[in-house]
Amino acid sequence: MPDQSFKFLVYVMNDQDTINSTESSNTRSHHLLEDVFLVILILLTMLGIYISDIASFDQFGTADIDGYLYWMIMIFVFAISAMLISLVQSKHKMIDFKHILVEQSLHWFGAILALFGVLLLVHAGSLSHESAALVFLLVLSLATYLDGIRIGWRFGLIGNYLGLAAVILAYSDNAMWILYLIAIAMIIAVFFVDRKRKLSKPLDQAEAPTE
Repeated sequence: MPDQSFKFLVYVMNDQDTINSTESSNTRSHHLLEDVFLVILILLTMLGIYISDIASFDQFGTADIDGYLYWMIMIFVFAISAMLISLVQSKHKMIDFKHILVEQSLHWFGAILALFGVLLLVHAGSLSHESAALVFLLVLSLATYLDGIRIGWRFGLIGNYLGLAAVILAYSDNAMWILYLIAIAMIIAVFFVDRKRKLSKPLDQAEAPTE
């Protein structure tokens, strides 16, 4: 009887180790996915900033239209990215997926309405094209930052970058180079933090007391 109890205890401990190992692997996969989205969205943001910067030197207004169209497309890209990250975090549970779909749709629909409101202000003459581009960035910045509170700090970091980009574009003539350097520093910092966490976890597990 004691031998059977010992075997059962060993089985439970091994099973718990397997669960912990699986959860740790899933967490790393989620972080890797979020890092990939972080890099892609920052690169797309930099491209949009470049297009908006060109628009300020365009005398015919065609670049303005391209800039507006780009950011309208980007808000859908951000929305889909947020939904995919949330879906992975929910472990593909159908109930969670329905909740995520409704919540994210309402959130980004509000941001889209805000962008259309900016376009109406431009059409009414209340906003210049250059100012509207900066407001576009701020709207997208706020929407991304608030969504980052739900799905992870990496997404919120992109929102901060968008808001910072709007301010730098308004004040600096060399905004592009400044924003490129900030984006590169952000990407390096995120991967450095993830690398440090990955290396520290085995040490924490090794130092954990065993019973």
